[in-house]
Amino acid sequence: MSNSAFSGQFGDGEAVFNLLLLASKLHPTEADKAEVVSLISHIRNWDLFSERCAGTHLAPILHKNLAEYQEQIPQKVLSFLSNSYNQVLVRNIRFYESFGAMLRKLNGAGIDCVPLKGIYLADTLYHDLGLRHLSDIDILIRSKDVDAMIQMMENDGWSVKKAELRSELENEEFSPAHPYKFFQNGVTVELHTHLYNRNQGAKISEQELWILTEKADFCGGTIHQFSPEMLLQHLCLHLHKHLVGSELKVLSFCDIRELLEKYKDLFDWKYFRAASQKYNCLNEVSEILWLCAKYWRTEIPNSFFLDYASNLTLDTRFSSFLTGDSNQISQKTQHTVSRSIGQLNQLDGLLPKFKYILGCAFPRPVFMHRHFQLKEGTWLLPWYLLRVLILSQKMILALISKFRNQLR
Repeated sequence: MSNSAFSGQFGDGEAVFNLLLLASKLHPTEADKAEVVSLISHIRNWDLFSERCAGTHLAPILHKNLAEYQEQIPQKVLSFLSNSYNQVLVRNIRFYESFGAMLRKLNGAGIDCVPLKGIYLADTLYHDLGLRHLSDIDILIRSKDVDAMIQMMENDGWSVKKAELRSELENEEFSPAHPYKFFQNGVTVELHTHLYNRNQGAKISEQELWILTEKADFCGGTIHQFSPEMLLQHLCLHLHKHLVGSELKVLSFCDIRELLEKYKDLFDWKYFRAASQKYNCLNEVSEILWLCAKYWRTEIPNSFFLDYASNLTLDTRFSSFLTGDSNQISQKTQHTVSRSIGQLNQLDGLLPKFKYILGCAFPRPVFMHRHFQLKEGTWLLPWYLLRVLILSQKMILALISKFRNQLR
């Protein structure tokens, strides 16, 4: 399945979004290039195009593919794309130097790691450190190695920050995806011990997750990596989590398209579908791949969608984000409330539910200090009252937003 992106849906803005998605292909065909030329001729609002390039982090890739069209594209737009590429390149070189040094020390300490998302894809998929924007470094290690890694990073001068949830109960029942972060010289490392939280559908044990990896040489050291099928599953679930949470990760759609393009002759769709069923995430994966096929011209077998009914909510959310019609603040607020209600429903018994609600309204002091950036010793009572007011306001806004959506 592969459809034309945004065919006729957005009037004057259609060419902008088609150009954004089509010109971000790493390996465009001659037919793609011909269509790019046609789309360029229809662009009237180049400021909107530049704004979308920046907001989606696709500017470096677009620099690679549009630099040759100097006569058709305004120079200020081409300069903006070129500067974006150079900025990403400089930043990513620093990221890879930090990761390489960290990886060699992990190897020396006998700690296995899986580099996740951008830090892995920029090298293995994009093959150019300036093309794939990185905001941080994500790595997966075994839970038994956490203390040893913290000690190693502290000895090497990294600052350590522990993720603090609102209550002990929430921390036990819904452990954060990355329990620790490390900071040094503008580089952030997010440490993962598992990939999926309890409030996500996917179910896979830590032991089985590591069985599905294999060793590989990377960045001057040895890593563990997933197969293309398991890598796609992770990318889909990570993207689904953000899209449901009213945050559009456009670059992640690009990652998926390019991953499938690279392995199109080797990808095992039968195994991928069976694995998605086994780990209880077929529906979430299908929702993301449906959007990839519909908007990103990603080749996906029709047989994969035999039992799938498209999710109109995610479809509308995706298109509204790109057109700027979406109020992301109200949608994020609504999602935050919905997520809390969902977690509440997963708890058994009145006492755990009561403790959860109490923890939402009156979190632990360590959470309050970090959330409001307060100094140690600050009297917290006024801040707890402020939090209750903020939560009340958010719930009212979420209800209003939900009511308006139902009236449309």
